[in-house]
Amino acid sequence: MRAFALAAGLRAPDQPLADLGACLMVRDESAHLRLPRIGQGLALPTHEHWRQLLRTRPEVALVIGLAPLDVHAAEDEGDRYLDRCLHHGDLMVGRVHAECVAGQAAAGQELTK
Repeated sequence: MRAFALAAGLRAPDQPLADLGACLMVRDESAHLRLPRIGQGLALPTHEHWRQLLRTRPEVALVIGLAPLDVHAAEDEGDRYLDRCLHHGDLMVGRVHAECVAGQAAAGQELTK
């Protein structure tokens, strides 16, 4: 998961996992993601439960994708994975505690571009 967060552009290589929130803002009914590595931003409709969690738990990390990507995945594998997700417009957003970097990503909700 740490490898995927880096590959997806959610943090710089020297940025701790717990600081992923710096790439995320909550506005109205959406979560706005800044993806620095690919120079893109996404506005994702997000249920109030997740928006509240993002506002109140700075240690919450963010994972994007259709399925969990192996924590040992190479960076280019993560990049290809994200590209496929963006191309098809099918994204899921899930949160895991920042300390849980090698396991179970919480299920999110299906989103469209």
